[in-house]
Amino acid sequence: MWTPRRCGAHHDFERALLITNSIVVGNVRGQLSSLFTKLSTLQAKQNFALALVTGNLFAEDDETVADLLAGKITIPLPTYFTVGSTPLPQSIINKIEKDEEVWSLVPDSFRVD
Repeated sequence: MWTPRRCGAHHDFERALLITNSIVVGNVRGQLSSLFTKLSTLQAKQNFALALVTGNLFAEDDETVADLLAGKITIPLPTYFTVGSTPLPQSIINKIEKDEEVWSLVPDSFRVD
């Protein structure tokens, strides 16, 4: 039987996937408001421990990212994502380059490297 190895925050992520109710989402392509509205509805019924976005979370359009960073879009549960074939939006890259805490501005979002 496969057992996760201890590696900090990733250990918690692996453990959550093994023992909890999780939801996996494919390409979002910048439809953040729609995604998190649907997840809110599902979350109320299913009480997921986390969401995992396996495709492109962001699109080339930076408008929805501004809403996300401004707190206009609520993330209803811890959401993990990777950077797919669409790169991070420039506004997020700019904050990272300035050493600003991007992910702390967006509660319950986690980038998996």
